[in-house]
Amino acid sequence: MSNKQINYEAIGHCVYLQKEISQLIEERSNLYKEFIAICHSGQFPYTDPRNTKIIDLNSIDKPAKLLKKIHEINQTIITLATTNNQWADKADYEHYVISSDNSLGFSTSSDAIFKGIITCNKQSSIDADVVRNKP
Repeated sequence: MSNKQINYEAIGHCVYLQKEISQLIEERSNLYKEFIAICHSGQFPYTDPRNTKIIDLNSIDKPAKLLKKIHEINQTIITLATTNNQWADKADYEHYVISSDNSLGFSTSSDAIFKGIITCNKQSSIDADVVRNKP
């Protein structure tokens, strides 16, 4: 046994934060599935694809709301993972690795999403696997 004191407060914080992160990742995965289902359903913002004069705002708003919620969850995950990492050293727990693979150069910032555009630049993107434990 080492001389190192067990920091129960730090352990408690890490356990709580890891549980919260896991729940958020599960919630985000469900939102992704719902978004993909909408994309594959063939729903169009026009009541009749041949008549572009009648626009169904619900069909437009639903995917945008899902993307906004996914973005909010991503930001919360990053915040919680960063907080967890601060406690992890004290608890002798593993850190979350926060990384970004932006090889395509797409921006997924909320500005780009909610203006309905995708920009090609070198800003960080938030990936589905942005937060993961070290192996």
